Amino acid sequence: MQVIPIARMAVGEEGTVHSVRASGFLRERLLDLGVVAGTHIRCERFGPSNASSIYEVRSTRLVIRHSDGAYVLAQVD
Repeated sequence: MQVIPIARMAVGEEGTVHSVRASGFLRERLLDLGVVAGTHIRCERFGPSNASSIYEVRSTRLVIRHSDGAYVLAQVD
């Protein structure tokens, strides 16, 4: 298993959130949306401009920009 930023996950790849390294408002927002350590995360697909990806977290789909996804580390299978 390896730890990578979720922005580098391939479509269909699954893992577990390892840590959220963002700070300030972005960190609070991600935590409020359920992106917390130990949570299962799956990359569903890329956005239309490839600047974002759609992730499934706690049975909810979230769109996260790649620039923001670089702050979320996941342990992938």
